[in-house]
Amino acid sequence: MLLNSAIVAFFITFGKLITGTLAGYAFANFQFKGKNISFMILFITLFLPAETVMILPLFLIMKQFGWINTYYALIIPFTASATNAFLMRQHFLTIPKELSDAAKIDGATSMQYFWKILLPLSKSMLGGAALINFVYAWNLYLWPLIVTMDDKMKTVQIGVKMLIDAEASNNWGTIMAGTMIALVPTLIIFFAIQNLFVKSLVSSGLKG
Repeated sequence: MLLNSAIVAFFITFGKLITGTLAGYAFANFQFKGKNISFMILFITLFLPAETVMILPLFLIMKQFGWINTYYALIIPFTASATNAFLMRQHFLTIPKELSDAAKIDGATSMQYFWKILLPLSKSMLGGAALINFVYAWNLYLWPLIVTMDDKMKTVQIGVKMLIDAEASNNWGTIMAGTMIALVPTLIIFFAIQNLFVKSLVSSGLKG
């Protein structure tokens, strides 16, 4: 279950960062037809309660695809994030446009500017987004409970709940031990990202 949660959390985080960063870059740096309407629709989705609005349609789609009890069902529906797209757009808008103009003068393409200039300047933002997304994906409970019937595909949060259900006398020592084990990976990620925050702050201070 720990391995399942690690795989799910890693790929959800990776997918959210890729889709959110690219969408944010497009909204911040390109002009295209329907841009404002598209962003407005994206922003409105932030107010939708995912647990009540999306669960049933997503489950029916996963069933039609034959993805029940697979990593596809656990990962793919969550690899896009309106929150990440919104945050990255706002961040990219704070980066001076002169950098983009200078990159174009030097002959850099849009993607070269994105990879070589924007992303290195966005380490702290990406680190914060990665931490939030990882913790969110690691703590998913309702969706894995619905789409995984096989114990081999269940995640660690379901495992903690199974400890409570299995112990008729409620052995809180066992339950707390399981909870602490489930908590350790998020603490490791937190301290790793914390180091990234410090390095980013130090490097920006030196450049200033």
